[in-house]
Amino acid sequence: MYTKVRRVAALGLAVVMIASLAACKKEPSSDEPSSSSAPERIKPSSWENPLSVPSLETEYQIEVPAENKEQLTQMRAEVNDDIVCWLQVPNTTINKPVVQTDNNEDYYRANLQRQYALEGTLWMDYECDLKEGTKADVPQNTIIYGHNVGNPVGEKDDPTGVEFAQLLHFNDIEFAKANPYVYLTTDNEDLIYQVFAVIYTEANMSPVQYIFPSYSNSDYAKLLEDVRARSIYNYPDVNVTISDKILTLSTCCYKYGNYATNNNQRFVVFAKLVQGKNFTETANVEVNPSPKEPTF
Repeated sequence: MYTKVRRVAALGLAVVMIASLAACKKEPSSDEPSSSSAPERIKPSSWENPLSVPSLETEYQIEVPAENKEQLTQMRAEVNDDIVCWLQVPNTTINKPVVQTDNNEDYYRANLQRQYALEGTLWMDYECDLKEGTKADVPQNTIIYGHNVGNPVGEKDDPTGVEFAQLLHFNDIEFAKANPYVYLTTDNEDLIYQVFAVIYTEANMSPVQYIFPSYSNSDYAKLLEDVRARSIYNYPDVNVTISDKILTLSTCCYKYGNYATNNNQRFVVFAKLVQGKNFTETANVEVNPSPKEPTF
């Protein structure tokens, strides 16, 4: 049964000016996202050029493996009908289904067979609604959680561990350069997201939390700016504005102490939904000399 909530560019002859209009368990918060009818934009900064020019499709193109869709369909039918999409982070072991129910607890310590498992599985925040799973349908912020299970468990970060421990490969700048994109496959489309920030943060990030599927324009602008400030890397070629949709991959980490002394720390990778076919084979990545640190 599949009854759960489911959540190039043009060639131009003249220069055109364009106004370029976010694991562990989700923490409770009283700061619900607000709505706004008045469109706003992020103020121009070093990472957003208010003047942009339509660019030609590049020769380098990405084709998401066809087996991602095939495995999504097969595993939902044969293993678990809570599966809503397939996530692949190239050159990691993150190439697997993502489940979703009406809460964030069901798979916190359960595998795809709904049996107890310390590592759990990958799960999408229950508030994210993929709808038909197309670019137009997915939420402003699609949030996926997974555990960081290394060796020893809960003591230190281990990028060779299982589930979202693999995200820690992004601590290697050469890995970050070689892997600009992550893929999210739904029933109806292969969605390609381009990484733009890699951060360490508190579970309850301030001034705006990263755990909501939608935001007011002003809050979204604050979130994106804060994420950029926290990122251990700068991605100067990736322009992100409030008109973009993002993917948030969140896990626990142990940079600031082990689980017993600090279970409030998170490692999060953010990527923006690519709308066209202007891809790059490698990412332009620079070390951020002074990222905003968590307040532990």
